[in-house]
Amino acid sequence: MDSDSVQRLEDVLHSCERVTARLIEAVATNAQLAGTHTKEVSELFDQWVAIIGRDLRARLEETGTLDLRETSQQLGITMESLVTLLGYLHRRGDISITAVTAHPTEESNRELCGCIDGHTPEGQEGRSP
Repeated sequence: MDSDSVQRLEDVLHSCERVTARLIEAVATNAQLAGTHTKEVSELFDQWVAIIGRDLRARLEETGTLDLRETSQQLGITMESLVTLLGYLHRRGDISITAVTAHPTEESNRELCGCIDGHTPEGQEGRSP
């Protein structure tokens, strides 16, 4: 094998090691979360969602629209979490999403750990591979 082929093989092997580490981390995290899913924690989460839902509904009644970046910063959550909550509230019938404004972006996939491609997405510094 020539040195380029060996290097490519080593790169693939290293990439597989990082992907495997992320999968193990995800399984461990899910197992830990499953252990914390008690009735009390579930009730607390439901109460939190109800509080946030009332706040979001009041904002929508006042202006009819939400700025995701501004609202998520004010609530202390990520924009991704806010979108998830809005979808949940829509599915429950608490709000009706009738329009979405979106723009193409060149940003990296926020769902992926940068350890796979050697980069760390903003907000994920310090995460282990």
